[in-house]
Amino acid sequence: MRLSILAALVASALTAEAATAQTSTAEPSVTGPYILINGSATSAGWIASGTRIRHGDLARITTVTILTHPRTAEGVAFGRTDIRTEYNCATGQRRNLVYAVRGMDNGLLKTGVLNEAWSTVDRTQFGAALTFDYVCHDRVPSGPQPADLESVIRDH
Repeated sequence: MRLSILAALVASALTAEAATAQTSTAEPSVTGPYILINGSATSAGWIASGTRIRHGDLARITTVTILTHPRTAEGVAFGRTDIRTEYNCATGQRRNLVYAVRGMDNGLLKTGVLNEAWSTVDRTQFGAALTFDYVCHDRVPSGPQPADLESVIRDH
């Protein structure tokens, strides 16, 4: 299910227009250490904890999803996505802001602005509860926290 959502998001992002001047089209920062939020034989989701920023009720974080086997969206094979998400901690809502899509060789394929509307955090989705609790309430999930993204990619 998560991979279908991810593929749909990438397909949407690959065809989307670059949006407003309010949000940068630069690729999201992916500074670690990295906190595992979900993993399987086919993918792993990580919080890039060094990207966490909170001002009042608003917080931002980047998540990195690494795929074991490439997925294709709009004819582009990809193996990793980096998505910068903003959370409203008071209302329990989120919206994706910017993204980067990378190939299996980790080369950058595309960046862009998502400009999504606010939506309620679905705590049953891939790592959503852990990410929200970390970014809004500073609750660090237990588990590995490697400092180097290259080792995360290599080990998955």
